[in-house]
Amino acid sequence: MNRNDVAQILRNWQNQAGTTGSVLLKWNVVNDAIKCLEEITGKDPQEDPFKNLNDTLFREVSLFLGMTPDNKQLGINSFKRYYEKCLELELKNDKRIHKGDTLHWIGRFYYELKKFDEAFYYMILDFLDDILSEFYRTTDTNGQVCISDSLRAPVCEVLQLYFDIPIINLQNLRNNALQLLSNEEDIILNPEVLKFKLRQAGHQTPRLVDYQSYHPNLPYLRSMYDRIKLSNDFILWEQFAAFLLSAVDGLEPITNLSAGAGSYEFDVIIRNCGKSELFLSRLGDYIGVECKYLQEAVDVKELDHFASKLKYHDMKCGIVFSRTPISGWKNSKGEQYGKLVQTKIFNRNSIIIFDINKDDVEKILEGMNLIELAIEKYEDVRLGL
Repeated sequence: MNRNDVAQILRNWQNQAGTTGSVLLKWNVVNDAIKCLEEITGKDPQEDPFKNLNDTLFREVSLFLGMTPDNKQLGINSFKRYYEKCLELELKNDKRIHKGDTLHWIGRFYYELKKFDEAFYYMILDFLDDILSEFYRTTDTNGQVCISDSLRAPVCEVLQLYFDIPIINLQNLRNNALQLLSNEEDIILNPEVLKFKLRQAGHQTPRLVDYQSYHPNLPYLRSMYDRIKLSNDFILWEQFAAFLLSAVDGLEPITNLSAGAGSYEFDVIIRNCGKSELFLSRLGDYIGVECKYLQEAVDVKELDHFASKLKYHDMKCGIVFSRTPISGWKNSKGEQYGKLVQTKIFNRNSIIIFDINKDDVEKILEGMNLIELAIEKYEDVRLGL
């Protein structure tokens, strides 16, 4: 089979669809056509994705299959083969291809099949590829930059409209990616590598489960926070922390409860029933919460005392709601030393303590996903990312 054969097969399918409204596909013919397209892509001038990614026979066949009723999975399969061929050609030529269109259709067809996890995965890859094209100013066949601003690209809108991702999360992902790319010596050709590099740097890339499991009442939280700033009401700050954490599926706050006597009381205790998701399961059955809004900083002495309370009650995780990040000894080495003590507490007692500070709260009130934020904080302590 050669390119002309595949082109004729496609015309036959199109004619049949136009005449009868449906297409009778033979699986061996579809498979042979895809294999032929894999073989000629990059070799045949008409099938060179560096020159015309969105105007190749491979794309035309893939799109037709995915648009045909009951054959979306065939379209996905064909577009995946096309995408993998582009990745292969990028590595061989050490040159980028803007692959957003291909990733878009894979994600879209998965979404139409109601396979939302897969759809989300490929749309995030699409967004990351847009960021790569923005940074490297990848051009199309006419020499025009494909993506000048990834936040204005179609997939950015799709992620907000179809998956309810607040723009601040996408802005944060873009900013982290651009900063990483500016410090990277080697050219990153594809979005999977960018995603891997972001994780290496300690940044959490969006996961659908984190958005499906987090349901904040932002208007009420903003109202509470405004009242706290005006009144410095410590009890209201405790209620704010409890209400915010209760927005995560499986986290159930317990307030106005003394878990012990005197110095072993907590401001809030969180019952953790979220065992189905890996990250939440790591936090233990109960989570101790301290609310220190009225203080400028939480120093090492207070950190050690909090760790003792957590250890006394056999808790694996503690969260400090504070005005500023955890610091070192007062008038000493500051935040850096505080982080060293957090690491020491984990290494000695397997207890994770992290803060949610004023800057974090303000981002959360703008829509930042609390679970993404907590994962980054948790891993910063546990893994030193």
